[in-house]
Amino acid sequence: MKLTTLPEPLLEFGTGTHVCPRTGIEHLGVYDKLDELRRTELRIGVVGRGEGIDLLDDWLERCRDGIDRKEGPSC
Repeated sequence: MKLTTLPEPLLEFGTGTHVCPRTGIEHLGVYDKLDELRRTELRIGVVGRGEGIDLLDDWLERCRDGIDRKEGPSC
């Protein structure tokens, strides 16, 4: 078996990119869905087995039209 180590990917944040989620959020801010330049797409990186990625694809497709709120008392 051959093991290959992949370099850490750059993650996108509000004002830049970084490899660390915690550092990115703290120093670069969160992704802003109101930003006109990024409003129409969300980029997701996935690592996993084929069947798990297929399940994620199915779930993302179901989320495309939004997620209904739970019924019950108002918060």
